[in-house]
Amino acid sequence: RGRPRPARGGGGGWGGGGVGAALVHNPGYAELAALCALLGGAMQLALAPALGFVMNFVPHPVISGFTSAGGLIIAMSQLEHLTGIPIRKDRLQDGLYDLVAGLPELHLLTFVTGAAA
Repeated sequence: RGRPRPARGGGGGWGGGGVGAALVHNPGYAELAALCALLGGAMQLALAPALGFVMNFVPHPVISGFTSAGGLIIAMSQLEHLTGIPIRKDRLQDGLYDLVAGLPELHLLTFVTGAAA
């Protein structure tokens, strides 16, 4: 329990591990993924003028808050890998509590290496 733990790498979840398995088990996966990307791009191009007009009615503080929240979510998702401390991702308060509670178990070399990168 008292040993420092190095940060865990990828391989699962949203990383690249699942995509490789899907390509092996489903030969049509690459074609479907490319089709989804093309359809998504076509929808963005078709709806961009209309949605740009709608965004004129969204106040700047709302857009700023949405952008800040996105940054916090991304930062909290990376803290577990940077520190090696298991962090809950369901609520920001729980994640910050886990981070502070796990600081005695921080693997300093992993943290310094990740922060320097």
